[in-house]
Amino acid sequence: MNRPLLQSPLLAVLLGIFVASCTPEEPTINSFDDRWRLLASDGASLSLYAMPDGSTQRTDVWVGGSSANIVEFRDQLYVMPTTDPWIVILDRTTLLALDTINMDTLGTVSDIAFANATTAYAVHTDKNLVSVIDITTNQTVRTIQVGDGAHSIAALGNQLAVACSRANIVQIIDSRTNVVEASIGVPEVPYYVRASIATTEFVVVSLGTGKLDAAAQSSPKISFVNASTRELIGGVELSFRVADALEQFPKGLVVTSSGFAYVPVQSGVLRVNARQRNKATLVIRSSFSNIGYSPSRAEVMLLREDEPVVEVWDEVAANQKAKVIMRANPGAFIALPR
Repeated sequence: MNRPLLQSPLLAVLLGIFVASCTPEEPTINSFDDRWRLLASDGASLSLYAMPDGSTQRTDVWVGGSSANIVEFRDQLYVMPTTDPWIVILDRTTLLALDTINMDTLGTVSDIAFANATTAYAVHTDKNLVSVIDITTNQTVRTIQVGDGAHSIAALGNQLAVACSRANIVQIIDSRTNVVEASIGVPEVPYYVRASIATTEFVVVSLGTGKLDAAAQSSPKISFVNASTRELIGGVELSFRVADALEQFPKGLVVTSSGFAYVPVQSGVLRVNARQRNKATLVIRSSFSNIGYSPSRAEVMLLREDEPVVEVWDEVAANQKAKVIMRANPGAFIALPR
């Protein structure tokens, strides 16, 4: 008995190939877009760079001197000049100047944090003050006296931590009362503080003595403060080699959304797991003078010590993803969406 034509295995294969060749080719859709922007205070202005290629887009975003810090909150950027007593507010997308918060009587601002949708807290190092700002009107509504050498501030919900470098304490302000409710002793010269959302703790980097004064040198340390109990819950020395511990000089701190703290020192970049808090690990062997973090991209940004170059690494600091050469050594930088 003869087999039907379409039941022949060879003919079925040939027919399939013919049909496939006649089918219109499906377009390839790639939804991943790796483009973003880097805003940097490089010299007397804020400049904008297209990333990841590093090309210069603008050199006149804002002209008014170098900036000590740039902090993003919602759809706005808060720029803190190094020499002028004000905060410049920019639209995050257009980079147009929206307003300026004048602080003539309070002095320059080193850091700012946001405890809720309507209130900001700015640190004035020269006056040992934290100003409370109503960001619906951009007016200072009160000030809070804090410890000597206040430099850095961070928020976890309604709790704010202020690192007071000359008092060797971290002070906790409750945004519901706007008063200092706790002073916690930490290792010497606490200079940077950031919030670890993953562990609901404040992470504190202490420089150690001999970095900002003529005292005998002591080792820098990273410590952790429980935001709920307001207690110091541990810490480790910021060095991966005992012989170099005294000379290490931390130059910044970021804490990633996964709970890792990164600190640049002379030997390179140290990483500490905020959950385990048991050791500092060297993850990049090069010298950097500043650090930033992009939570939306899970990337760590590092400014080289010896040249105006920002390197971009993935969050585990295992792979360099981009590099940009600046016009001048930036005082501050921040990653922005394209």
